Amino acid sequence: MYCIPSSTKVKIQIYNLKGQLVGTLINEHKPAGYHTIDWNAKGLSSGIYFYKFEAEGKTLIKKMIILR
Repeated sequence: MYCIPSSTKVKIQIYNLKGQLVGTLINEHKPAGYHTIDWNAKGLSSGIYFYKFEAEGKTLIKKMIILR
């Protein structure tokens, strides 16, 4: 879940440890408020990945772990 204070374009992408883009979850304009994303990591192996959240000219990168 994420929250944006004003209507803006939102982009969320997933990268592997090599820095390769493995998927784009969202790349569209969203209204202000709380939003959720359902993501099925089917096809990705266990390991460490990073998600990159971009909105309102700011970027946030966080680590996540997929366990099978």
